[in-house]
Order: sequence, then structure tokens, then C-alpha cells
Amino acid sequence: MQRGSIEKRYFKASYAQVGRAPWLFRHPKLAGFLTLFLIGGGVYLLYGLPYWQIKKIQISGERAFANETLRTATLNQMQARWLWFFKQNKLWTFDTKAFARRLKEKWIFSELKISKRMPDTIILKVTEERPAFVLKTNSETLVGINNFGIASNLIPAESAKEFIPLEFETWPPDLALGKEVLFKNDILALKDFVNALNQRKENRISPQSILIKTSPDRTAIIKLAGERELKIDRSANIQKQINAFFLAYDQKLSSKNFEYIDVTVPDRVYYK
Repeated sequence: MQRGSIEKRYFKASYAQVGRAPWLFRHPKLAGFLTLFLIGGGVYLLYGLPYWQIKKIQISGERAFANETLRTATLNQMQARWLWFFKQNKLWTFDTKAFARRLKEKWIFSELKISKRMPDTIILKVTEERPAFVLKTNSETLVGINNFGIASNLIPAESAKEFIPLEFETWPPDLALGKEVLFKNDILALKDFVNALNQRKENRISPQSILIKTSPDRTAIIKLAGERELKIDRSANIQKQINAFFLAYDQKLSSKNFEYIDVTVPDRVYYK
């Protein structure tokens, strides 16, 4: 055989071997199936590894409700589904934003931080907004009213002793968490008067509770120690009423027993 023909055949064979497409490219459907199988298997294996299982829940911050309540809420979130398939009981599937939304449906916070720490810990830093007052209900649980007049949280009776309770002459028609119970200016007026009374540190004029009169009456009755009552006008200048009360008290009532004082008209204080 001639040398030229041998080289020609060798060249054709080498070209065919070099130019032939890889096996995966010649079977695209099978290649796609294998790729999906490997990716899906890897994800499922990663999800199933106990290394990512949430085992610890660290809680800090000040709240009226117990840590166990927050822990139970976290466990409930871990049972929810992520991407319609995976439970959120793994660190990488736990949805912190969804959990924050769920907590905000029940409470109002001044600080709420939810974070993760490798490999198995959820960290909750939760500080519940401190209410300005508490609203008495028919149960053992009281409703916290924040500085904006909104029903912000539920407070157990044993935790509510440090707050001044509010009472309504007529029960609010739409009492629910997140709803406005009083105007913000009303809350600020009541707080200013209560703070002024507390600053005197005299037991006989220490505020015990507040009765809110039915609208359109804009007055309120601050019940003092010894069953004394102080009537104020929430819509009027509260500082003038504070000054009028202490002027009358210091000049005429500090050493006398009195049952009632009305400062709704600061220039004409009435007492008995």
C-alpha cells in the first residue's frame, strides 16, 4: 500500500475521533434528567442532614409574656412549609421575615431581631413596646395601650401592677390589638398629669386608675388614693390644669380631706 493512502486513512480516523460530540450532548434528554436528578438529590440530601436541624432557640429582651410563649411560636413556625415542600425546621429553610410578620400580628415591639447562628441556633432579641396604660377587661388579661393610643399587647394581671389602669364609662366598640382606643393627644395629656402627680411622691394624691368619660364628653376622672377624684379635660391645655390643681392643693387642700376636685376650668377650680 502506498504511503499517501495510509496517511489519508489515518487522518480521516483521527478526525472522526477528535470531532465526535461527547455522549451527553448526543443524548440531551437523558443528560437533562440526570442533571435534575443530581441537583434534586443533592438538595434533598442537604436538607436531610441533621447538621442543619434547629436545636436551640436563644431568647433575650423584655416582654410581658413568658419565654415559653415565644418558644412555642418559634416551634409553630418550624412546622410551616418553605417553597411548599420543605419544613422550616432547618436553619437554611427557616423564614425569618415570615416569622417576624407572624409575631407582629400578636404583639407590638420596640425591638424585634431574628437571626441565625451556625449550625443549629435561632436567636430572638425581642423587646415588647412598653404600654403607657393598661385597659381593664372582663378577664384576667389586660390590654396594653401604647403612646399612640393603640391597643398594643396583652398583659397578664400579675405583670400589670406597675401601670395605671384605664376604665371606660362605655366599653370601646372595636377593641382589638392594633386598633386605636384613644387619640394620641389624649394619651399624652393623661401621661403628663399622671407623671406630675407621681413626681410629688405624696401617697394621698397618687393616681390609682383613670375613668374615661363617654364621647362626646372629653373629660376624664383620675382616681386618687383614698377614693379621691380629680376631674380633667382631655381637650384643654393640660399644663394649665396641672398648675391649677397644685396651686389649689398646696394652698388649701394639702392638709385637708377632700373628696373631689375639678380643674377642667383652671381659672375656677371647684373642690369639695
